This record gives sequence, C-alpha cells and structure tokens, in this order.
Amino acid sequence: GRAAWVGREKNEFLVLWKTVPEWAAVISAWVSCGFCFEEWLCVITLSHIDTNSFLLQAESSGHRGSICTLFELREGDTAEGTEFAGLDEGILLLALQHLQTQGRAALFAVDQDQGVKFL
Repeated sequence: GRAAWVGREKNEFLVLWKTVPEWAAVISAWVSCGFCFEEWLCVITLSHIDTNSFLLQAESSGHRGSICTLFELREGDTAEGTEFAGLDEGILLLALQHLQTQGRAALFAVDQDQGVKFL
C-alpha cells in the first residue's frame, strides 16, 4: 500500500507517495540504465508489466555491480537529478530491502552508514 510501518512496535507509519515496490523499481531502473524513467516507470509498475528484458538490455550503461552508501544515494553526486534524491532514509532502506529480497541488491554496514551493492 501507500503506507509503511516504522519500527517493530508498529505504532507509527509513513505515508508514501509511491509504494515501496514502486520506489524499488525506480532505483532498479537507475541501476540498470543510469537514469530514472519516472513517469514511464510508474506506468509500467502500476500496470504490472515485467520489465526484466528491458533492464537486462540496458545493463551495460548503468550501475550494476557498483557499491554505494545510503548517504551517496540520497545526497551525493550519485543521486543528483534522480527521483530518489533526498528520499527519506527509512523509505530508501525499505526499497533497497525490497530489491535485496529480489536478489538485485545486497545491504551491508559501512562504519556509521549502510551500504548497498547492486547485483
């Protein structure tokens, strides 16, 4: 849905502009192609069309195999011009966890921050 619980107690929740899978799809498109498709991607996500064949064709121009911190994804040069630039860290983490369950990302700790490797 358009909300996500915060914490284990589930006494707070975030209201989302996009669902967690939609944010994951935006990040996945950026990983595969190096940029976000924004409106086009949302149409694909909402209509449940499988984009794997397109993403595989664009793999060579993106960030597949790269490692980034969550800070870089939210606020660094890496994020500049993307739809997820400045995204709430909790929502970004949920989207990356979604990609991890799909085998498209691996999350890990880096000093005081978290990192992700895009697979």
